[in-house]
Amino acid sequence: MRSDIIKAEDAELYIYGINQILVAVLNLSSALIIGLIFNVFLEIAIFMAAYIPLRSFAGGFHAKTPLRCYIFSVIMLIIVSIGMNHLYIADWVYFIFLAVSSLIVIILSPVEDKNKPLDEKEHKIYKKRTVIIFMIEVAICFVFKLVNLHSIFVAMVYSFTILAFMLIAGQAKNRMFSFLKQ
Repeated sequence: MRSDIIKAEDAELYIYGINQILVAVLNLSSALIIGLIFNVFLEIAIFMAAYIPLRSFAGGFHAKTPLRCYIFSVIMLIIVSIGMNHLYIADWVYFIFLAVSSLIVIILSPVEDKNKPLDEKEHKIYKKRTVIIFMIEVAICFVFKLVNLHSIFVAMVYSFTILAFMLIAGQAKNRMFSFLKQ
């Protein structure tokens, strides 16, 4: 029995949307499970809460397939979790990471992907949104430091540092791609 609630021409769009939701749930669930395994659940949750909105507008490196993206994300989260557990870095080093990643985010963003190019208007909008979100998150990061929630401060610095790395990698990939096209 067909109810024709969804038009045949819209079916592909609905399938894509449902697929995107399932991928997002898988990624978030995996991140939180990794946080539980490495005993940094709250830190990974904060990392993701800081990282996802910034990454959405700042762009950066993207893997060629969803599976590669997932594997890369899992590896990145495991490395971040190990770092949060086993790296003991002086505060001044975190502040250097914060300063350098701030410069990179503000200067490079947004870094578009060849599969999602931005026109001039979109570029300005994404840049503005990235900078606003970033400034709010940096202010929150400093509040966490001031109230002596060091592990949360560190999680946010990790998210900014990883984002800066992704922007540099995306920029390098774009330059390599444009070089090879010539």
